[in-house]
Amino acid sequence: MERYFLDKNGAKTKRMQGKPGGGHYDIAKEVLSAHGVVPVDRGDYYQRMFDLGFARVLEQNAGTVQVEHKRALTGAQKRFLDGLESSGKRVIVNAGAFIASRATRAK
Repeated sequence: MERYFLDKNGAKTKRMQGKPGGGHYDIAKEVLSAHGVVPVDRGDYYQRMFDLGFARVLEQNAGTVQVEHKRALTGAQKRFLDGLESSGKRVIVNAGAFIASRATRAK
């Protein structure tokens, strides 16, 4: 299982090398600190990441990729996800309360 955020340019955002912890919360703490953002509580970390245009990604070992975002995905983020689909993974996008397989919705 792999956890990361996609920035607006479609690049994976992970922890700096050598740092323990690879969960979304650990990554968000590091990224937000670099942006000078101080979240109020644990849930606020995710909201702040979404506010900055990041998409939260969870790649599961079974080949399913879950994506959560609050803003519209950028073209670069969409191309990254299209690449995952092209490699045979099933990408499921969760934009708020809406969940749909990318294969069944208009691109």
